[in-house]
Amino acid sequence: MDIKVGSLLGGFVGVVGATSAAFISGNDLTGKRSSASSLSEQHFCMINDAPFFNELKKGQCYSGAILPQLYKRDIIDNQGNSVIVTMSSPPASSEASDNCRTCNDYLRMTRLGWFALTNRDQRREEFFYRACGMLEYLEKGEKAEQSFFSSSTLNEIDAGAINRASLPQLSVSESGATANGNENVDQEVGSSRQGETLRQSGDGSWKLSMRTALGTQHLTIQPLSRADFNGDSVEDILVFIHAGLEQGTAINGTLGLLTKTSSDGAVQFVAQSSS
Repeated sequence: MDIKVGSLLGGFVGVVGATSAAFISGNDLTGKRSSASSLSEQHFCMINDAPFFNELKKGQCYSGAILPQLYKRDIIDNQGNSVIVTMSSPPASSEASDNCRTCNDYLRMTRLGWFALTNRDQRREEFFYRACGMLEYLEKGEKAEQSFFSSSTLNEIDAGAINRASLPQLSVSESGATANGNENVDQEVGSSRQGETLRQSGDGSWKLSMRTALGTQHLTIQPLSRADFNGDSVEDILVFIHAGLEQGTAINGTLGLLTKTSSDGAVQFVAQSSS
């Protein structure tokens, strides 16, 4: 899979601790930024602990100064173990296969045409797609001047307002099966509407079941961070979305932004560009 590679950002000031007033949903945030000069040093805030990197913690806000060191860190799994992918050299090269452990490794090797060959390595490559893609987005993060989300996390109101047509869906070629329409998802907090089921899990992710032409599709929406990631001065939420059919083995993972640009507007999902 392709990852859009951006240049590393330098010259940022140090990490800044969490401030409860850093983002106030639904309000103009410019005054908050000018009233405390340290807030201008914050570029993104974590909604949840970042997967793959222990340094980014839930509720904390950071400057870009932390990012270069994360590109050099081993990517870790849920058990805290380093994820290693064996990459094969381009067909025209005589170099032997080599291991990839960091985003610096992965981005350098993929730019040169290296690729994960075996099924096992292709599955583990998903860690690098998510981790390195997340770092690329965080590089772009700036403190937003305004937010139209209803809270500093992805709550039920905003999760329910996501435009379903903007969400990723599996294609016929990806599905490999026909679903039977049975809806059975994790539950803690949530609601149902028009045959859908929306539930929040204990880790803060949202589980959405909805009917499609291929059957019932289950999506897991995992909020990662909040900032202005696209340069319009309005707060976005960086998310990773897993999509899969109820009966079928294919899972599609997509990194992108939830955007909301007006108080009464829908929440739109905009997938990461691969070009």
